[in-house]
Amino acid sequence: MRTIKFFFLILFSLSGITNLFSEIISTRGTDFWLSFGRVYDEITIGEGTTVSEQIKIVTQEAAVVDLVFTANSTFNTSINIPANSVYTLSLTTAQMTALYSSATGTTNKSLRITSDKPVSVYALNQRGRTTDASNILPVSNYGTEYYQISYAPEGLNGRDGYTIVAITNGTNIYVNGNPTPQATLNAGQVYSYYWEPQQTNGTGTHITSDNPVAYFVTNSSYYVPRSLGSADIIYQQLSPVDQWGTKFIVPQTIQQAGRVIVFASQDGTNLTVSPSATPITMDGTFSTGGRSSLTGLNAGQWVELAMGINGSYIESDKPVAVCAHMIGSSSVSISAGLGLNSGDPSMAWIPSIEQSLPDVLISPFFPLGITYLVRHFALIVTPTLTKSQTTIAIGSGNPQALGISWTENVASGYSFGSYEMKQNTSYFFSNPNGVAINGYGIGERESYYYLAGAASRDLSAYYTINDYFYTEINNGQLCNPYHFQAFVNYPTIDQTIAGADSIKWVIDGDTIPELTNRMDWVWETDVPAPHQPTLGMHNFTMVVWDAAGIKHDYSTSFEVVLTMSIVWTPELNDDSSVTDDDRQDWHNNKNWTTSNGTHVVPTRCADVYIPGDCDWYPNLAAQAAECNNIYFLQGGELGRPDSLVFYNQARV
Repeated sequence: MRTIKFFFLILFSLSGITNLFSEIISTRGTDFWLSFGRVYDEITIGEGTTVSEQIKIVTQEAAVVDLVFTANSTFNTSINIPANSVYTLSLTTAQMTALYSSATGTTNKSLRITSDKPVSVYALNQRGRTTDASNILPVSNYGTEYYQISYAPEGLNGRDGYTIVAITNGTNIYVNGNPTPQATLNAGQVYSYYWEPQQTNGTGTHITSDNPVAYFVTNSSYYVPRSLGSADIIYQQLSPVDQWGTKFIVPQTIQQAGRVIVFASQDGTNLTVSPSATPITMDGTFSTGGRSSLTGLNAGQWVELAMGINGSYIESDKPVAVCAHMIGSSSVSISAGLGLNSGDPSMAWIPSIEQSLPDVLISPFFPLGITYLVRHFALIVTPTLTKSQTTIAIGSGNPQALGISWTENVASGYSFGSYEMKQNTSYFFSNPNGVAINGYGIGERESYYYLAGAASRDLSAYYTINDYFYTEINNGQLCNPYHFQAFVNYPTIDQTIAGADSIKWVIDGDTIPELTNRMDWVWETDVPAPHQPTLGMHNFTMVVWDAAGIKHDYSTSFEVVLTMSIVWTPELNDDSSVTDDDRQDWHNNKNWTTSNGTHVVPTRCADVYIPGDCDWYPNLAAQAAECNNIYFLQGGELGRPDSLVFYNQARV
């Protein structure tokens, strides 16, 4: 029997609750739009001009997927993808022409991907040694406010740029607050912009729209560090400002070196970084928006940091974006275990800690034709305390221990590690306490780097209940105590008008005066009668007035259920035909005893106690189980703990 023993105090909360509450908005979805942007190798440069633009669709469930090319409907197709598998579309020359925008202007060069089941989508843009990859975000992630976060381009053909895909007719695109639209797009239309002259860095450009859009950085060639080879492109879809966070763990690739861009969305943003780091120059100067201090950043300003081998933990007092860069091969130490000239620049979006998921499904890229990529990795970030609970399932295989070396970033309480993916199949990573994963590949003067999977919660204002994000609790069940914490990441009235109220709380339709402007409260102790917890469904709304006086409502509901204590007592199972296997079965009610002497199988609001002197310990086998808190007396064991899909805390 597979068992796990707890010999020390473990305190952790379950952040993945997709099986229990509503679906988490994440990088998985059922509706996606994409376009490809300019790359450096549009002319022969001696490296070979083999083009390999790929789109990968990865799914856990069997899915029917439709591909619709806006510019040329003859390429439209419908495909059936089996469960736990990968569909790879290697674009023909004609298909690439229908998706590739290399100059400023409006085109129809977009692809829409829809599916009847949630899938993950990734895209690779490669010509010769110029390669990068991006996660493709579903429409549920799109927003109306973005900033260009890029780097200064290099070479005669180098251009910094962005590519926008509209999903709604009559969408206006605005730049840096100019009231005249830069472009007006219909659904499926694409607007690309490339700065002239070459080496112009567009980082800091503020892009807004009156309808949600998809936003891609499409920089055709850049060096990191500047003027040190090799050069590569940036092809990365960015998240809108309302999904930016305040806490980040930036992991390190096997290069063991890297750069980090931290970008501010509000004036007066202050940062702390651990291990400590001093801002360095981007483009050789601080004068273009890059700052020399970690404090007092204004909207549209950033700092660039060198990352150590233990990664970087970054905290901010206002929402920021974080992008990590792999670096040029001439800057990589051979002592890092890599061959000569391994890797080159690639940029990846780094999700905040608030955007972790219980599981992520990805697949590596194996380009057709000429390629210099030889190794492919998943870069996993998870809480240090429970990193051993991280599992992997390859293709349709069963979950197994990850078996990698972890690097701990002590200040954050998180660890990270690289898992090499050697097969062209799906890789399913899971940890009930949350993971975020980036994918990357590396070879001789070549690399790609992209966000593989994370949540995409709106973090402009939200609250948690018992550490659960409010939208994911909706219509679910929760057990007491009920601890509410609010997080408001935009200016509110009481920050601008002295004495004004900015936050109110509504329970079951009634405003609770005692909770006005409260950011942290407990239902049982801070709310007077008649609004105390009672069994049944209850509704909650946080009402926030922003600095402009606009009212915002954030609502959820959940059912209050009775909490009970249950002790594991297999010796009391007196069925005449009972076997040893029966007495190890978690799901056999005769193996449990409540305080009133009844026998019930634990539910999500049951506190479970496992004695340490049993002849038979519970085994979950492959059947999902749940409880509230689980307490192990010294020596207590649990077989197949990976099947415990819901619990709050585990303690000894």
